Amino acid sequence: MKKIGALVYRELLLAKRFYITDILIIFGASSFGYLILMSMEFGNLAKLFEEMGEEMADITKKSMYYIFNYLTAALWCLFLNENGTSAADIKTKWRMYGFTLPVTDKENALVKLIFNVSGVILCFSGAVANGLIISAISGIDFDFEKNAKTYLLIMALSMLFSFFGSAVLSWARTEKEAGLSTVVQIFTMIIMGTAGFFLLKGSEEFSPYISALSGEDTNILLVKDLFNKILERFGVFTLPCIILLTVISYFLNLRLMKRRYK
Repeated sequence: MKKIGALVYRELLLAKRFYITDILIIFGASSFGYLILMSMEFGNLAKLFEEMGEEMADITKKSMYYIFNYLTAALWCLFLNENGTSAADIKTKWRMYGFTLPVTDKENALVKLIFNVSGVILCFSGAVANGLIISAISGIDFDFEKNAKTYLLIMALSMLFSFFGSAVLSWARTEKEAGLSTVVQIFTMIIMGTAGFFLLKGSEEFSPYISALSGEDTNILLVKDLFNKILERFGVFTLPCIILLTVISYFLNLRLMKRRYK
C-alpha cells in the first residue's frame, strides 16, 4: 500500500496545476451564478423583474436555476478527464526511469482507477452541493432524485467523451502519438453529437422537440422538457454506464500500458 500511496502522491504533484485550474473555473462559474440568483431575489435584478411581471420573472428565474445547476455540474466533470500525467510521462520519458522501479503495470493501472473513482465521487458530490446552494438561494425545491439522475447522465456523457482520448494517452509512446488524443476527443464529440441528433430526430417521441428547438420558439424551458424526456428514457442506464466505463478503463489502461512499456 505504501507503494500505491507514493504513486498517488506523485500523480497529485504532477497534476496539481490541472486540479487547481479546474477548481478555479468551477468556483468562478458557480460564484457568478450565485450572485445572479441573489440579485434576482433581493438585488437590482429583483426590481427589474417586478416590472416584467410575475410570470416572466418566474420563467427567467427557473431558467437561470437550470442553467447554473447543470452548467456547474458539467464543469465538475472536468475532474473526469485525463489529468495530464500520462502526457507528462511521455514527454519526460518517465518510462525509461520507471524500468528501474519495482512498479508493475497493474499498480500503475490501479492508480489510474483510484483517480477515476475519486473523480466520479468528487464530481457527483460537487454537483449536489452546488444544486443545494442555488436551491437555497432561489427558493426552488431541490428534487434529489431528479437532479441526481441528471448529474449522472451528464457524467456518463462526459466519461464517454473523454474515454477514447484517455485510452490514446495510455497507448501512446511518443509525443506525436499523444497528440492524437485531442483529435480523437473532437472526433468522438462530433460522432456523439451527430448520432444523438439523428436518433432524436428520427424518434416520434423526440422529433417534435427537435423541430421546435430548430424554430423561433427556442427557450430554456423547452430544452428542459426535452432533457427530462431523455432522462425518463435513458436515465436508468446512466449509473451502470458509469460503473462499466470505470471498470473497462482499468483493464484497457492495463493492456495499453503493457503495449507502451514493451
